[in-house]
Amino acid sequence: MRRVRLGSLRSLGEWFSGDGPGPSLRGIIRGNTTPLAGLGVFTAGAVKIYHWAGPATFAIEGVCPQYRHPEMPPNMMIRYLSFKNIEVVRRIGEAEIGYTLMGFNAAMMASNIATDNQEDLDYLKKFASQVQGVGFLLLIVGNSVRDFDYKKRSLEQIMSETGALSLKDVDDPVMGAGFLWRFIRITGSIRETSRATGWGGGTVGGSDVFPLMTRYILHTSNLKQKLIDDGLIMDDFIHPFIQSIEHGHTGHGEILIRYNPAGPDHIQKVQGMLSREANKTAIEGRFGVPHHVWSDALHDMYGPHVMNYHKLLRKIKKNFDPNQASEASNYITAKDE
Repeated sequence: MRRVRLGSLRSLGEWFSGDGPGPSLRGIIRGNTTPLAGLGVFTAGAVKIYHWAGPATFAIEGVCPQYRHPEMPPNMMIRYLSFKNIEVVRRIGEAEIGYTLMGFNAAMMASNIATDNQEDLDYLKKFASQVQGVGFLLLIVGNSVRDFDYKKRSLEQIMSETGALSLKDVDDPVMGAGFLWRFIRITGSIRETSRATGWGGGTVGGSDVFPLMTRYILHTSNLKQKLIDDGLIMDDFIHPFIQSIEHGHTGHGEILIRYNPAGPDHIQKVQGMLSREANKTAIEGRFGVPHHVWSDALHDMYGPHVMNYHKLLRKIKKNFDPNQASEASNYITAKDE
């Protein structure tokens, strides 16, 4: 058993940083992508709890996915913003007015509320006609009436200066309250990745500086368009998107695919093509190591291009799990180099 103390638990009242140059304990435990149980099992932990200014309970009605709330709770608002100028994402991050910003697109919004595949496609066409390309779902929570008013007016100014548009269906208090409930509970992400028509893709960029991630995601849009033109995937009217993390200092991007219902062999073919192209682009373009780099094969692919980090990762594995008791196929094994 290894006992690890880090962060403020090791602070002596002076300035400290959770991470330093090179590997850190926090990085070993959590990292950009967690070890996925590849270092063992955590038996205890402590977390910092942030203030929640919203209501203690929600008076929710209806059945999944059509949860309804009679009205939007006080000092809270939810918007779906679409844009042509990606600066709006950075501006909102820098203003620190968002409680949460999630890079959904119109197709994901449709899947979030649809009860069957046909309704999903109907919502998609409706939403796609109201947006200007990519977008994101934004939740604002005020700690007081004045704080909420300030954040709301800040958002209005940013939208005015960047040309961002708000999706009218989400502005509706009843539908917006339903999105709010699903958004807070993360059931929205569960539904938009589990439609019967099939969603695929995933993170193709990982976390990096915001401009770098933007260039990567824009590059992948050309690949997606080629697959659409070749009839391998459906046209969902949506381009890959980017969202800001850490107040605009880093970015996260995804390419989402709606498959044609042509059978599992077809889906596997497209997934293999996307995976190969994503890895090739990340390495050759030096876009960073994506979130999806799990397993010996992928770490061995990326490691030589990133200061041989895979060798250090195996040393960490051997030190924390010398008997290789944990199942590490989704992390990295302690095999000899």
